[in-house]
Amino acid sequence: RCAPFCCSPWGVPTYLVSRDGGETWSESRNLGDQRGRIYDARIIQDEILVLQSCNPNFEGRDPLNHYALYGSRDGGGTFELKSILPLDIRGRGYGSLAELPDGRLIVYVYNLYQERYPDTLISDDGGHTWGAPGRAFLAKSIRNPQIARVGGSYIMHGRSGQLGPCYALVLYTSDDGIHWDEGTYLRMPVEGGFGYACFYSNNVVLDDHRVLIQFSDAYAGARVNIRHLTVGVPRA
Repeated sequence: RCAPFCCSPWGVPTYLVSRDGGETWSESRNLGDQRGRIYDARIIQDEILVLQSCNPNFEGRDPLNHYALYGSRDGGGTFELKSILPLDIRGRGYGSLAELPDGRLIVYVYNLYQERYPDTLISDDGGHTWGAPGRAFLAKSIRNPQIARVGGSYIMHGRSGQLGPCYALVLYTSDDGIHWDEGTYLRMPVEGGFGYACFYSNNVVLDDHRVLIQFSDAYAGARVNIRHLTVGVPRA
């Protein structure tokens, strides 16, 4: 089994704003007043949307724990709470936000006890309200899912769970952001490493058909570096 890791309890998350391309930064500001962790941030239709797990622990343990969506229309100067997602987050962690082809929003939330079936919530009105939770299917499972939309398609990547090679880097593709292929292992755990190929990953969309994926790589014992992969997606 995978070894347990712990990195909580958390405080109220903070953010900083740069108006000059990263040369200088504002003082840190709190996002709301709830302890927890920011899991995703997107710019969609000139609005910055931020998804936060309002919970001091990694996994939800209390019915009062929840996921919240914040929005900013002044470039991050101020954020307002848009909605609380209608999901019982006991046993849930991580999260990812994306815009579907028809403009709806979708959120994916990791289920610790059913790693092939992340919870999904869809909003028809930009995140003000949400439909009832559903479930997606990911054949090789996934933890800490990261989503990118590129070339008219979607990719999702993260580390695999208990059902496959523990902490392998896995990639899925989708045409609609809801239904996913069987998945592909991009990197497997290295012999002599720390027992996983990937713990965290993120991505940067380079153009209309390429995505740069960065992921943590334990190459020798507890020594960890960052690897980079460029994934090409057929042009729409």
